[in-house]
Order: sequence, then C-alpha cells, then structure tokens
Amino acid sequence: LHPRVRRQRQMCIRDRRSIAVRIVTKYHPTLIDIQGKWLYVRPFPLAVWLTAEWFKYVCNSRIHFNELIEDIKKQPPSIQTAISEGFCKHIQQMSGNKEAFKMVGQLVNANIDHPFFDEENLCSGLGSELFLAMSTVNPAAIATHLRRVLGYKDIDWLREQVYGDVRRNIIWALERLCFARESYHDGVFMMARLAVAENEEIGNNATAQLVQLFHIYLAGTEVNLKDRLATLQGLIDERETYIPLTIRCFEAALQLSLIHISEPTRRTPIS
Repeated sequence: LHPRVRRQRQMCIRDRRSIAVRIVTKYHPTLIDIQGKWLYVRPFPLAVWLTAEWFKYVCNSRIHFNELIEDIKKQPPSIQTAISEGFCKHIQQMSGNKEAFKMVGQLVNANIDHPFFDEENLCSGLGSELFLAMSTVNPAAIATHLRRVLGYKDIDWLREQVYGDVRRNIIWALERLCFARESYHDGVFMMARLAVAENEEIGNNATAQLVQLFHIYLAGTEVNLKDRLATLQGLIDERETYIPLTIRCFEAALQLSLIHISEPTRRTPIS
C-alpha cells in the first residue's frame, strides 16, 4: 500500500478504537457488560424502569401479594424459576436507587392489609426470595418489617415453620441486615430468635452467623464493639432463653485465632 493510504488506514483504526473506548466507558456497566473479550449490550435501564413500574403498581393498588405468588406457582417449574430469578436479580440491581429505596419502604411499612405484610407470603419460597432481594435495596425497612411479622412468634413456631429454602433465604437476608448499621438492631434480634429456634446443622446457620458478629476482628458488621456488647446485654435482659446463646457470643469475642467470615456484604451508595 501507498504510505499515505497506510497512514489514513491506521488513523481510521485509532479513531474507531477511540470511539469504542468512549462508548464502553460511558455505558458500562449499564448498557454494556464486559465479560472477558466480549461486550454484551443489555437493556439494564429498561429493566430497572420496568421493575420500578411494578413496584408502583403494587404500592398504589389493592392487589394482594399472595395472589401474584399463586399465579406464578400455577406456571410450569421452568417458568417459575425464570420469573423468580430474573425479578430478584432486577430488584438487587436497583440497590442505591432512591426511587427503589422509597418504594420498598412503602411496600413493607404499611398497614396490616398491605400485600407484603403476612407471614404466609414471607414464609413461601418465592416470597422469601423477593424478601432477600429487597434487603439490598432498603435494609432498615426490611429489618423492621421482618421483626414486625416474625419477631414475636413462639420459638416452637419459628423452629417448625421457618425451615428449608425459606430459612436459608431469611438467614442470608439477615446476614446483610446485620452488616448495615441502620438495620443492625432489628436484624440481630431476629438472628438471635432464629438461633434459639435453630433447626439446621450446617456451618452458616443462624447460630453461627450470630456468633461471628461478636468477633473483635472481622465481625461482619459496621457496628462497633461497644454497641454489639450492648446487644448481648439486651438479649440477657430479654429473657433467660437467650443466656446460653449469649455465652457463646461472649466466647466468640474472646477468640483470637481461626476466625473466618463469609464473603463481605457490599454497600451501594443511595443515588
């Protein structure tokens, strides 16, 4: 090729690369998702907008949430899974969004006739999955709501009714709620209730998740040690049922070796 043509071609390639870099920088990670050498375009803003519109519909109507769950349950298993996984993913992606924060608060902080209030929905598979997803959007509202619905249930009821996948989802949600300062108080109370009503023999059950909150180092929460010790005093004052559990938490505070916590919870600024 003629040197002049070669230079023009090189300039054209640099211009295209420059434009591509600007586009990726501008739209990643909303419209463009980078996975290795591939660029995937996704309608994330549209997904967030549709999710927000659904929240507005639920918050502004008298439709009962369990009706939605029952409609989903009528679908084939593959469709149930696709709906629940997709919707929960979109809810989690709304973390940090002011409108989503407000809508989750409206959804759970309403009167007893509100769609998302009763334990039947919370203790269903899909309901607990949605609850887990919402815990990333408005931790304080979700923690308060969980305590309002299940906080004063009998220990035997919690042991018998909150089990399996539902219990796993609630424990994972509580792990996030205990991490955030604004939801710690209600979250740790509910974690303690479920620890007393323990029915799992696994490494990250309610008891283990509660105990790790009282490590001096790598506690898995934003709350300082002074406030966490006040929590233990509060559990002792609550009732004698919590005393054996409180002793285990004190022992964890004195442990200085072999400390392990699960993947840390990420905080997303509200925008």
